[in-house]
Amino acid sequence: MQSKIIYLFLLLIIFIPVSTTNGAENKLSFANYEWTTRNYFGNPGNNNWDNSTQNIFVDKAGLHLKISQIGDKWYSSSLHLNKSLGFGTYEFIVSTPINQQSLNTIVGLFIYENDSRELDIELGKWSEQTKNNLHYSVQPYSIEGNSKGVGFNPTNNGEEIYRIDWQKDSVKFSASADNGATYSEWLYTGANNFAPGNESVHINFWQIKGLPPTNNQTQEVVIKKFKFIPPNSPTTIISQPLPTTEPRIEIKPLIIPAPTNLEIKSPTKDSEIKKIVPENKIVKNKPIKKENELSAKTTQNSKNSFRQNLKIFSDKIKTFFSKKQNQ
Repeated sequence: MQSKIIYLFLLLIIFIPVSTTNGAENKLSFANYEWTTRNYFGNPGNNNWDNSTQNIFVDKAGLHLKISQIGDKWYSSSLHLNKSLGFGTYEFIVSTPINQQSLNTIVGLFIYENDSRELDIELGKWSEQTKNNLHYSVQPYSIEGNSKGVGFNPTNNGEEIYRIDWQKDSVKFSASADNGATYSEWLYTGANNFAPGNESVHINFWQIKGLPPTNNQTQEVVIKKFKFIPPNSPTTIISQPLPTTEPRIEIKPLIIPAPTNLEIKSPTKDSEIKKIVPENKIVKNKPIKKENELSAKTTQNSKNSFRQNLKIFSDKIKTFFSKKQNQ
């Protein structure tokens, strides 16, 4: 009897799959934020999602997300932030060219609260060769005016920069090259914009309808950087560091060369050449002499005038007293 129980127990272990990792979460640090990764089965696309270091990891190149086969199943990868960042600009720099993706794979760069409150940038052709491969949408995407598709074939060999500029009254989506050239942009001002609070940033790499890549090869996308810029924040990049101390200014003395000595002919009979001092130090004797002569002459005239007036006054006094005596 005991041997039968052991036999049945072994059968349960072999034939009944027991998952200990389904729904399990891991934490991952990228771009100075803490992100959550999960193991689960579900949307989007009814995918198996794997958060092992085989599928999601960070190195010097950035964040790596893979679609890979584990056993007989294909697994996608996803992660999300643990907090709301709110209004602002969300910037994703992708190192993997979009035109190298398998037809039935999608890269999602999006802000998500629920299926009706979501802002999306999705890269991929949705399994159709002729379909646009860059998609902007505000959920619900089925409402007219809530989505835009763009045919996108970047010629730049560098990274592509995708932005969601989320403001109170608008959402601006854009794609550009790392050299600043803009590939496309779309401004949404419709009614399905929403207020922040419970949303978070998500990044995923998944299979449409859970189907394997068309070439049956492991797929990989590298997110080089993620950056969030709050509203009204300066975005200018300073290429050179600012000085930490005030620059030293050297003040040199201004040197003015002295005028060269002048040589003139003296009015002497033998016309001897004599050196004189610079012009600004020359004492001009003749004008000074004339001025002295004029001053002396004026003084002498004043004395003569005073003497004349004094004589006239004295004569009048004498005349006055002479008349008094005769009376």
